[in-house]
Amino acid sequence: RLGDQRSVSRELSILRQSGDRMPGVEESGIKWLGARTLGKLELLLYRADFDAGLIRVLVLSASLGGLFLAVAVRVFFDWGVGIGLGLLGSLLPALVFWIRARRRMKTFEASFPEALALVGRSLRGGHALQRSLRIVSDEMQGPVASEFALVADELSLGRDMREVLEALSHRIGLADVDLFASGVLLQREYGGNLAEVVDKLAKMIRERFKFQSKVLAMTSANRSSALILLVIPFVFVGLM
Repeated sequence: RLGDQRSVSRELSILRQSGDRMPGVEESGIKWLGARTLGKLELLLYRADFDAGLIRVLVLSASLGGLFLAVAVRVFFDWGVGIGLGLLGSLLPALVFWIRARRRMKTFEASFPEALALVGRSLRGGHALQRSLRIVSDEMQGPVASEFALVADELSLGRDMREVLEALSHRIGLADVDLFASGVLLQREYGGNLAEVVDKLAKMIRERFKFQSKVLAMTSANRSSALILLVIPFVFVGLM
């Protein structure tokens, strides 16, 4: 009976998964990577919004590593250089996905204050939190809309609020989302005006963005000089 319950819980899970996502490390042929490493890779692919699947990414990494190794040995006749370039080629897909995930999370972070403001206005208008999250997913675009839609779907299917918000914090990995989740959970436990909490959080995030923009503007000249000094030795080595 317990096995049947576990199978039903897996079927009812609505967490977005890729088409060939592995059901478990024990059932795959790549146990040596470890569950923790596979979990980080899957999270990276999710943040990069890449749905081709973890197995295909691992095959691509291995193929690029072998290709770089063969070309390097053929050109330089040195196994040391070949192994180094092979490792570089195998890590290239992860680097591309990391850049894509970082860019997507930056987009989410930039749109998050506006989403919170919309949630606050909806709450003051008399809507429940679940309906407010659905309004954000309908009115906005990009990763913030898809994430809020996923949260609203999970809540509509009866999943616990704490589990939903913890899953959101884990998927996004931003401190602002952690603050939002903590504020909602504290309000549900101890009471209070959730609309005011959300509005204050949105205002705080906007003020932090303004402060960061001022810091970047004031230090732009120094950062450019440091970048030039950092690149010059490599340019000279390349020329020689």
